[in-house]
Amino acid sequence: MNNIEKIKELIQRDRLYTKNRTHELVYRRAFLMHELRSTGMTLKEIGQMFKRDHATVLHSLRTHEWMTSTNDKLYLECICEYQFLSLS
Repeated sequence: MNNIEKIKELIQRDRLYTKNRTHELVYRRAFLMHELRSTGMTLKEIGQMFKRDHATVLHSLRTHEWMTSTNDKLYLECICEYQFLSLS
């Protein structure tokens, strides 16, 4: 199973396509959007997977960059399961 398929399963399992904006879900979305972007997917394609528009995807990518550059502990805690799954 490739990374994109794993990510699709996580989106469904964790209901990351919902409108819920708790920090755990926002951070998990941001991480997975970053992973999808690294595969070469467009902002629009990524947005469609999460039922978001391209601007939200762009914002999430910037959130990921900021949180990882500052080593935000809460962010890293929220995404640790996904990192453990060796998505990169």
